[in-house]
Amino acid sequence: MRKARLRFALLGLLLASCATNPTNSSSAQDVSWLADVQVAIPPTIQNASSKPLPTLAPIPSLSSEDDFGSFRERTLRDWRRYLNAFELTTSRTPPSMEVLETEKVDEGLLRRLVRYETEPGQFVEAYILAREDLPSYSPAVVVFHSTVQHSIRQCVGLGDPNKGNDPTEDELRKAYALHLARRGFITLSPRNYLWINNTKLDAVGEAKQFLSRNGDRKGMARMLYDAIRAVDALLSIEGVDPKRIGAVGHSLGAKEALYLAAFDDRVRAAVSSEGGIGITQSNWEADWYLGSPCKAPGFPRDHHQLVACIAPRPFLVIGGNASDGVESTPYLAAAKPAYEVFGAGKRLALFNHGLGHTVPQSSLDRTLEWLETYLAE
Repeated sequence: MRKARLRFALLGLLLASCATNPTNSSSAQDVSWLADVQVAIPPTIQNASSKPLPTLAPIPSLSSEDDFGSFRERTLRDWRRYLNAFELTTSRTPPSMEVLETEKVDEGLLRRLVRYETEPGQFVEAYILAREDLPSYSPAVVVFHSTVQHSIRQCVGLGDPNKGNDPTEDELRKAYALHLARRGFITLSPRNYLWINNTKLDAVGEAKQFLSRNGDRKGMARMLYDAIRAVDALLSIEGVDPKRIGAVGHSLGAKEALYLAAFDDRVRAAVSSEGGIGITQSNWEADWYLGSPCKAPGFPRDHHQLVACIAPRPFLVIGGNASDGVESTPYLAAAKPAYEVFGAGKRLALFNHGLGHTVPQSSLDRTLEWLETYLAE
């Protein structure tokens, strides 16, 4: 094991980027299939399941970008209070990363395993994938893994060593970091705090320890904090363009991508696959997410509010009618007026492959094209 600090040549640019405006709706060419994934606001929505569709509190009327700014500030403040989120300052320094391993994956493609501190006294590992010959200011993406024992190994195309190291075809389609790195992105894939190590999940035990250390903080507060620190770490890597940062995840990772995109406007485009946008759509009541109050009668918040806070940055929800899909439509429709303030209504999209809680090739292809298109020059 060797300890080495990654270079921080872009730290000044990182701090400057926090003050830049979100992606303008006309700053990039749209994906070719954009018309097929638009979120309509029909009077009724055909439901593909037996679950009742939700009645959501409407987003307040927004007639200007100033109105949106006030709405976003209030909404994120209220969510921070519920999460009891960690305090973060724009002047913070990137985490110091210890390089544990460096391996060549393909010709010219390097995979580094790094370790750094997040919550004080708590450390995570992450994989960084990047080509050796990348130009300066390359696009970069934080990639979140799903609920599998081998955590970040999934993101980079490695199998579960408890089952043999060869990933299945289905797992390889979830290796977003590997696919993106082969296309010229720099990626960082952090391990979620619910894992003891890179191949051992203990959601109940790790959540219990976190909550015992943090009073009334919600588990999602830690996931959000770690996600933001992952962006800090990513931006410290030489060659990363601070104006072209994305986020992507499937299932558990989709939840993290949603929260990161909502709270951190350094993320300029994001994809959330089968995470369950609505609180009723997934196990958001788990201690490691939002806790039981989120499903109590009269709970005043839901995730259409956070989706609206992403506007006008491109946000693609992918569903298979398991966690996301037809049932996600009301949430995205409710958030769409925030996008329309910027003339960016088309940049909020839903692709429903209808194949359940998986990542078929059609989903992977659209994920890659979405990020390539909206993180282009």
